[in-house]
Amino acid sequence: MSNTQNLVMFIEHCDLQVTNETEHSISKELIKEITNNEDLIIEKVSERSLVSQASISRFIRKAKFPSWATFRSHCTATAEHMRMRRMARHNKLFKKESKEEIADVLYNRIFENVYATKKNLDYEKIDVLLSMMLEADQVMILGDEHALSIFYTLQLDLVFHGIPTYLYRLENVQKLQTNFLTEKSVLLYLSIEDLFTRNNHIQILETAKKKHCKIACLAQQELSIHSLFDYFYLYGIENSTNDGYYSLFFLSQLLSELLVEKQRNVSSFRY
Repeated sequence: MSNTQNLVMFIEHCDLQVTNETEHSISKELIKEITNNEDLIIEKVSERSLVSQASISRFIRKAKFPSWATFRSHCTATAEHMRMRRMARHNKLFKKESKEEIADVLYNRIFENVYATKKNLDYEKIDVLLSMMLEADQVMILGDEHALSIFYTLQLDLVFHGIPTYLYRLENVQKLQTNFLTEKSVLLYLSIEDLFTRNNHIQILETAKKKHCKIACLAQQELSIHSLFDYFYLYGIENSTNDGYYSLFFLSQLLSELLVEKQRNVSSFRY
């Protein structure tokens, strides 16, 4: 796992796994000094948070770091590097624009991403994905929290058509869930950026592959794990990262409406 992935994992832990006042105090102090290697010293964090060093060490281990030293070496330099990259990206995009010009640039980036997805729509491939899901005994949709919220409507439409469909955050999927997969199951993997692919994601997909279920992927770029997929659909603009969420929303709505239309045509034929 890269240092960037370790940092994201730590922030997600603070977002989702902090369960009491002590852990909140620790996470608050750690995040406050995450880019400041000189001040991110366990003695100082303990003093500022009024929490023992032992409790801080337990918190770090709970966040999947073997030790304080590992956490400190993996996260501080990475956070500072990402902060500087973020500033450089902002300066490159906006230079000295007004608020209105910044809004225009952001709007145009979103429009260009969705337009690229619309322009390159492959209806035959989309129909293949719909048929895969409608013929499945169950559908598992895997992605980050944001991507999954976008696909809630598609989940409901599949459920309304008698297809058990589940939304799983990649970080929360356990081996137990993949044990339920069969040759008739479909696993849909939602990707925004290859950089965000983690080892546990690969393990989940490899387990699904061994189960001989169909594995589909929606991605903004070619992935290093492309060989694991039976179906691969490109959308958006390569390396545009978060702009791709807007295209994913467009695709999810299109899949939902085409699914309902497909079923309406079947119903009309029957009657």
